[in-house]
Amino acid sequence: MGGLVVGVFVQAGAIVAERDTLVVIEAMKMQNPVRAPRAGRLARVTVTEGMQVAADAVVAEYGD
Repeated sequence: MGGLVVGVFVQAGAIVAERDTLVVIEAMKMQNPVRAPRAGRLARVTVTEGMQVAADAVVAEYGD
C-alpha cells in the first residue's frame, strides 16, 4: 500500500533480523509497518521521512 513515510528506523549498514520494522507508512489514516523479509545487512535505505511512496516502492536493499 502506498502512502507517506512517517518513520524510518534503520540506516545503511544496519544488521536487521527477520520481521524487524524498517519503516512505517501512513495510508488512509492508518500506520503500517514495513518489516524485514529476512535477516541481513542493509546496503541502502531508499526512503526518508516525509516522502510519498507507491505501493511497490523499494524501501531498503540488502548488501549480503
